[in-house]
Amino acid sequence: MRNNYLYKVIIYNWYGISDTPLLNIQLNSYDEQGKLLDAVLLDSQYSYEDVSCFIRFSVNKNLTINLKHYVTYYYDDEHEYGDEAGLIKDPKPEFYNGEQYKINNGKFKLIYSKMAKKFEWQQ
Repeated sequence: MRNNYLYKVIIYNWYGISDTPLLNIQLNSYDEQGKLLDAVLLDSQYSYEDVSCFIRFSVNKNLTINLKHYVTYYYDDEHEYGDEAGLIKDPKPEFYNGEQYKINNGKFKLIYSKMAKKFEWQQ
């Protein structure tokens, strides 16, 4: 409880594209009557045939939330999934996107978002 708002961390499994299992960590906020005000997804971890993703997060004393999204590729762009020639020997997570939220009156307001250059849309 902070400033008359209640915050709960919810951890649950869900299914994504192609029934890929996800592990989600979410922060919910509630008013004094227990009514849900807002929610923010802190982490969503999954692994699929050629890729896995996760989010590193921190909830800070200054009422900000930092999220750093990462993706790990297991095959290079030159080969299709399953072609051993394209298998990456020591795959490392790559920074994908960063976000920062400010908690204000029980709401999670996005105040910053930055996508890594590698992943920006080409025009």
